Amino acid sequence: MRCTGGSLVSAVLLFVSVVLTAVNAVDVKWSMRVQDVFTYAKLAALVLIIITGFVQLCLGICTLNRTVCFDSLIVYARFF
Repeated sequence: MRCTGGSLVSAVLLFVSVVLTAVNAVDVKWSMRVQDVFTYAKLAALVLIIITGFVQLCLGICTLNRTVCFDSLIVYARFF
């Protein structure tokens, strides 16, 4: 597969890098706050993934039989 929009991704990454560098250069306290926000966002995403897994187990969508749970994941991974 060919990835399109590479220049847009590069521009966004450059913009984010410049903004984070500027925040760090202006005030270290603001830099710590930004880092805290990203840490809380990562923890929230992790908790959401764990809760979703437990909900699927409780609803019977996914059982403890791993081959049933991860069949779609294996098929998806073969595309890469």
